[in-house]
Amino acid sequence: MLLRRLFAVLILLLSAGCASVPRKPVVDIPAHGLVLVEICRRDGITCEWDGLGQTVAVSSRENRVLAMVGSTLAFSGERQVTLSAPPLLLSGAVIVPPDLEAMIVSSAGKAEVPRWIGRVVVDAGHGGKDPGALGVNKAKEKEIVLDIARRIRDGLVRAGIEVIMTRDDDEFISLADRSQSGSRPEVDIFLSIHANAHKNRSARGIEVFFSGPLNSTDLADDQRIRNGRLMLSSLGLENSSAELRRIVFDMLYASKMSASPRLSAAISRHLSGTIPDSRNRGSKPARFFVLRHTLTPAVLIETGFVSNLREARLLTSESYRRKLADGIVESVLEFLYDQGL
Repeated sequence: MLLRRLFAVLILLLSAGCASVPRKPVVDIPAHGLVLVEICRRDGITCEWDGLGQTVAVSSRENRVLAMVGSTLAFSGERQVTLSAPPLLLSGAVIVPPDLEAMIVSSAGKAEVPRWIGRVVVDAGHGGKDPGALGVNKAKEKEIVLDIARRIRDGLVRAGIEVIMTRDDDEFISLADRSQSGSRPEVDIFLSIHANAHKNRSARGIEVFFSGPLNSTDLADDQRIRNGRLMLSSLGLENSSAELRRIVFDMLYASKMSASPRLSAAISRHLSGTIPDSRNRGSKPARFFVLRHTLTPAVLIETGFVSNLREARLLTSESYRRKLADGIVESVLEFLYDQGL
């Protein structure tokens, strides 16, 4: 598994001369900050420090957390999390926030894993000069999905989730800008909302897509590189070492490849139960631009076929759009809280 290989690289770096966690006396420790070497001794956990990459790996039998000096971005297993404060290197010692320790010792009963408020990008497809698919009843995809996206936003906000809308009115947003909105460290999930169409008017149902593994061409795409620079800048790591940048991107990729299929399957499964009269077309990988180039877990939901007369009528029904949005909200909340967010 990619994550295990990355930790193996860290351990090799440690064995090459940077294995000891800095131990010098520390003055002016920030409020609620903990000296890493002290929590290692107290809780009997393993702490590994990579001075080259400025990363720390904290391990117990139950979990392993990788964090980076100066950044709130961290990884608990393959899950991306946000720390309450960035680890610091002060007077030669690594200072970490208490929630990093909590993630390690919680399963042993010493503390509860803190819950973070989730942040979700809701992306209403098309808009402005791009109407999307045109329904057999003349309904426009861009109008249908904007209404569903707003309902998803409202449901998530009521649950205490922060929502970022790529568009909240009838405007055109480029695919590049949409993917950038899902490439920020504060974003936990990117949801792109669409309505399907097919020349075969009997085609119907709901399907959910996630990005499959990326090839070397995908990883070298200009847009992905630009999104990566945006992510590093947001994390304050634009001037970091090449080794640290590689670790960050490898971890983001591993997190996305692990979380996106699970989120996609959860939404597909939940909508199948919520809307049993609609055909469940399943969860599957796809190469849509916004899925390939976002750096956080991302799915694209096709809410039905406007080319099918029955589904086109349903998608123009307020009650049906509300039912769709409610089902998506419930599955996203379930996924977020299962993640400990």
